[in-house]
Amino acid sequence: MTGTAIISLDCEGRWGVADHLTPKTAAGLTDARLRAAYRAVTDLFAAYDISATFAFVALYTRPASPETTALVRDFAQELPYLARAAEGLAAGEEGWVGDWAYDMAAQGGHEIAFHGLTHVPWPTLTRDQARRELEMARPEHLRTMVYPRNEIAHVDLLAEYGCKAYRGHRRFPSRAQSLLSEFDLGTPSQPMPNTGQSRAVELPSGVFVNWLSGPRKLVPTAVTRRRARNLLRDAARTGGVAHFWLHPENIATAPATLANLEAVVAEIVRLRDAGQIRVETQISALGG
Repeated sequence: MTGTAIISLDCEGRWGVADHLTPKTAAGLTDARLRAAYRAVTDLFAAYDISATFAFVALYTRPASPETTALVRDFAQELPYLARAAEGLAAGEEGWVGDWAYDMAAQGGHEIAFHGLTHVPWPTLTRDQARRELEMARPEHLRTMVYPRNEIAHVDLLAEYGCKAYRGHRRFPSRAQSLLSEFDLGTPSQPMPNTGQSRAVELPSGVFVNWLSGPRKLVPTAVTRRRARNLLRDAARTGGVAHFWLHPENIATAPATLANLEAVVAEIVRLRDAGQIRVETQISALGG
C-alpha cells in the first residue's frame, strides 16, 4: 500500500502568544529570528521538493497600516487576548507583521491555510465573532483550517465559508504526558476520514515535531527521527496518514529544532523516493 505524509505549520509570529508575551519570548520572536526560521523551513522544503500546509493567522499576513492597528484596537475592547497585540502594533514592535512570511510560503507553492484571524482560541469566541473571523479571511485560504491552539469549536460554520477540513487535535491529560508521548515509538498512523460529508471533515491530528526548548530538550533528535520513521512505515503498511506539525516560531525561539524537522523530512523523502509514501498538503490529501 501507499501511505500519506502531511506537514502543516502554524504560522503566527507574536500573535500566538499575545496573551502571555514575556520579554524572554519577545526576544526570541524578533523579525530577524522569524525571517531566519521561515527561510530555513522554506529552503528545506524546496531542497527536497516537498509541499506543505502553512496555516497563517490572517492578521499576521497583513502589511503594517493604521487601518489594521485601529481594527485590532477595536477588537481588543471585546477580546482581551488582543490587548498586547494592539499595543505592539501601535508601537511598531517587531513580530506582529509577517506579510513577508506569507510571501515566502506562497512563492514556494505551498498551501496557505487559515489559522484564525486573530489567534484568539475559538472556544472563547461567540458564533458571531467566529463568523466575523471567517468573513474577513481570504476565501482562497479557507480551504482548510488549523484551529488556534488546536482548540476546536464552531465546526458547523466552516463549510458555509468553503472550508473543507481542519486538523484534529490529539489531547493529552497533562503537559508531562504530552512530553512523554515524544518517546512513544509505536505511535500509529491514522486513517483518512470520509470526505463525503456536508460539513468540514476532521483531518488526522498527527504528531508534534518536538520543540527543543525547556524540558523538551531532553528528547534526543534520534528519538524524534525513529518515531517519525516508525509512524511513516505504519502509514505505508496500512495506507494511513502520518501528519507532522510544528510552528516556524519554534525554530525562531529554539534554532536547534530545525534538526528535528530535517530528520522528519529525511524520513519522509526516503519512503517517498521508494514509492511507499506520497507527500500531500491538507487540501491535496482531500483531492483538492
